[in-house]
Amino acid sequence: MRESREPDGPREGTGAGEGEEGRTERMDLDEFTHITLAVASENGFASYAPTLIVGEQVQVIQGIPEGLDHREALQDVIRRTGLEGSDFLFGVRSGPGEITTGHHLGGATLFMRILELQQGFTLQPTPECAWWTLDRPGQ
Repeated sequence: MRESREPDGPREGTGAGEGEEGRTERMDLDEFTHITLAVASENGFASYAPTLIVGEQVQVIQGIPEGLDHREALQDVIRRTGLEGSDFLFGVRSGPGEITTGHHLGGATLFMRILELQQGFTLQPTPECAWWTLDRPGQ
């Protein structure tokens, strides 16, 4: 992942896939997770950048300052852009060899984890993520 250092924090970029009319509106968590797995398998888990899909727009969050956790950066962008009450899909590195994907549906979020194994990958539904604070009142 190419990261640039910017003093004001992470920035959103529009990635490939924008303009595929109606495509992302129908995508569900399972499909998004499989697409994320394909991208991470091809490019490596370590280079996976936080990704948001809102409506028809794909945003890859770039320029995350060194030392800032990608999970925090993702949630900061969501808050800063006012998406807390919106429906969106996201993917973010959540640990070594691990990517968490989610489907935020207004006030609730469904999660999946992609775990990199020595030979292959596994997908795990995850009931909650301790680091996800958007669905908690007062956060």
